[in-house]
Amino acid sequence: MNNLEIMGLILFLTFVILLSESRIIKPVINKHKVNFYNIQILRGLAALQVLVFHMYPYVYGIAKQHTIFDFHQKVMPVGFGAWFFFVISGFIMGHLIHTNYNSFLMRRFLRIYPIYIITAMIILCVKICCFGAVSNKGLFQALTLFPGHDRSIDYPLFIEWTLLYEVFFYLVCSIFALGNNKRFFLPFVIIWFAAITLFQIFENVSAPMVPDVTNIAISAYNVLFIFGVIAYHIFLTGKERILNLFVKKMTAVWALIVVGLSVMVMSIKLVGNTFFMLLFFGAASGMIIVIVSVLEIGKDAMKQSFLQKLFIRIGDYSYGIYLIHANFLAIVISLMVHRKIPVNSFSSFILMCLTLAVGCIWGKFDISFHKKLSHLRFPINLCFNVRNFPWRYSGSQNLDNSLR
Repeated sequence: MNNLEIMGLILFLTFVILLSESRIIKPVINKHKVNFYNIQILRGLAALQVLVFHMYPYVYGIAKQHTIFDFHQKVMPVGFGAWFFFVISGFIMGHLIHTNYNSFLMRRFLRIYPIYIITAMIILCVKICCFGAVSNKGLFQALTLFPGHDRSIDYPLFIEWTLLYEVFFYLVCSIFALGNNKRFFLPFVIIWFAAITLFQIFENVSAPMVPDVTNIAISAYNVLFIFGVIAYHIFLTGKERILNLFVKKMTAVWALIVVGLSVMVMSIKLVGNTFFMLLFFGAASGMIIVIVSVLEIGKDAMKQSFLQKLFIRIGDYSYGIYLIHANFLAIVISLMVHRKIPVNSFSSFILMCLTLAVGCIWGKFDISFHKKLSHLRFPINLCFNVRNFPWRYSGSQNLDNSLR
């Protein structure tokens, strides 16, 4: 085991020690209400990073033009926004399981699948209208978002690799959402982390972006979900102690945030091994999520600034943005090249803003559609004895509607 591997294990053990120390305090669930607006802000920032990150491969890959987005590719050649979504997802699922979120799997599938299938069908139709044909190898398998044995499937939205991991994580979480199984969730994810670590270090297992059924459970990308779950338990059981520390020493807050961001950047730029990149990134991201969640305790949501409200809204719309942005970029840039419209830094920036606007419109439709869909009473609802149907949507205050 080299020095880098030892550092990675020490970092994780430090995270676990923080968890064990925080458990000294008895959890107080309702004493401080937290709406997790700050997490929505982080989701908004992550969505923007994913969009900016994808500008270079689509602009240069299709138009063969160098633009201002080349700089981002050189400085940050990894789409860490998608990684950050994984950590946030782990945090949110930890919250939902802890708060006895009923009919977990059906409600998560209802959140992810309908708008995904609608988006995929619309994109396929637009491509056929614009280009006359579209590659659809293994389309049915792709739409299930379940990993198969064939990794050469043509996914219609280009971004399904993250949804494969997300759906698998939901399946894992659903076991602990049943009955009183939630008390085993934290021990399980720690054991799961240990198993992944052993496979990564001693078996040198790859971390494929598009996993199959043989390797998805031990893929290194799962550690991001795991750090999110652990971060939630640190927040849950230690928020009062952490809050008291931060009230007394606000400089410690910014110092920890700076350290966390630095570790995130260093993990991407300096660490060559994918597993340890994810390890450092997941631990730093989890720490940042805990800090921003604790800082929200006792704050008045009505006093949010314009920028805070803007990024909260982008965070609310982030799933719609994520689903549509890649194909929108590809289609528009292809049409620009075909019609000989200049593709340069200015037009690329305008295209990015347009993509964000279209993504927000689609995200708003997604929220409205999900709200209406959740108020319908399907036969399957009766079979699964779904309680609290219909449920209320209240933006970022209701983590039921937060996906990624």
